[in-house]
Amino acid sequence: MGKITSEEHKVKKDGSESHNDKNNSAAVETEKDLGVEEPETVETVTVSEVELPETGVQENEPVAPAPEAWMAEKSALEEKIRNYEEQNLRIRAEFTNYKRRVEREQLEFAEYIKGDILSKFLPVLDDFKMMFKKSLAGANEQSVLEGARLIYENFNQILEKEGLERMRVLGEKFNPQLHEALMMRPIDNKEEHEKVIEVFQDGFKFKDRLLRPSKVIVGKYENHQS
Repeated sequence: MGKITSEEHKVKKDGSESHNDKNNSAAVETEKDLGVEEPETVETVTVSEVELPETGVQENEPVAPAPEAWMAEKSALEEKIRNYEEQNLRIRAEFTNYKRRVEREQLEFAEYIKGDILSKFLPVLDDFKMMFKKSLAGANEQSVLEGARLIYENFNQILEKEGLERMRVLGEKFNPQLHEALMMRPIDNKEEHEKVIEVFQDGFKFKDRLLRPSKVIVGKYENHQS
């Protein structure tokens, strides 16, 4: 066999490529003639991107109960309201009765205390009656005065046992919360300045509670320099 030169090989190669190009062109023209179109690129769409038509019902929206269920619930609520109203009226009536009972018991207790205190004054009343009898029978003045003194002491003892305290204020510094000054009396003793020098009427306390202030006369030192 003879050798193929480079020019011949090139001619054959070029001829082969030309032949292939012609075949491809013929195939394309044949597809066009037959109406075959090239496939188009399809765009992928996800479900979340698709807008669905609104149906008027939102997700998780409560569903209206049936009329029968609504009427049953309404009746149950009305029954509860009636029960609460009756319970409220009953409690108010019980509280009113309790309040009246407490007030009645307090009045009864106060009356009992009054009776207990008055019963302790009966011996004093008996002493007064005895003194008047002796006075009418012609007892001397000294005997009557002695009887009056005993009655007075007995009466004071009863009051002290009940918690009444007579205030001893003579010589004390004047205190407007405990004393009622009737007048200021000039004095020569500087030590008695603004002190109680005379008690006109005794004051009393009951268990640290002031019942009546002492009516007093207060000394005033004339040469006192303020």
